Amino acid sequence: MKRLLLVLLIVSGCKVVKKSVDHDCYLKKIKKESLSLLFKGYTLEIPEDWYSSFGAHCILFHSPKKLKKRGVIYYGNKITIHRIVGKASEQYKGVDDLVKEASLRHKEEKEEFYVSELYHKDYGKYYTIKSGHSWNLRNYTDVRAYFFYKKKGFIITYSSLNKYYDEFLPDVDKILKSFKILESN
Repeated sequence: MKRLLLVLLIVSGCKVVKKSVDHDCYLKKIKKESLSLLFKGYTLEIPEDWYSSFGAHCILFHSPKKLKKRGVIYYGNKITIHRIVGKASEQYKGVDDLVKEASLRHKEEKEEFYVSELYHKDYGKYYTIKSGHSWNLRNYTDVRAYFFYKKKGFIITYSSLNKYYDEFLPDVDKILKSFKILESN
C-alpha cells in the first residue's frame, strides 16, 4: 500500500511539474511576417539565416539556423529583448541608472564584467556589459546592450556558448544597428 501511494505521489508530481513548464508557446516557431506583432515598442531586423521562437518562460528569442542544424539547442546562441515598463521604468532617469544597477548586481555576484560606453545615432549614449556564466558545465559569454530613450528602457541580450560567440558577432552587430524604438508606444 505504501509503495502504491509513493508511486501515485511521484506520478502526480511529475504531471504537475510537466504542466507547469509545458507552455503552449514553448519552442513555437514564429514566421518573419508575424514578428512585428510581437515586438512591443521597438522594431528589429532579424537576418534571413536566423529563426525566431519562444524559449523558456515563453520569452521571444532569435537564434542562428546554422546552429539548429548542428544540433545546438537554442540557448547555445540567442538574442532576447527586454523592455522595462511600468513602475520599473519610472525608477530610472536614464541609461546611466540602468547600467549602474546592472553593474552592482555583477559586483554582488562577484562576477567579472566589462562596461563599454557607445553611441547610437538616434538614441545617443548606450552601454554594453560583457560578462560570462556557466550553466550545465558549459561556459557562456553574455553581452547586454542598455538603451534608454524618452523614458523607455530596453535591454538587448546576446548570450552564446563561448565557442560560437565570435562566429555570430557580425550578425549580432547588424541586429543591434537595426534596433529602433517606436515613438508611439
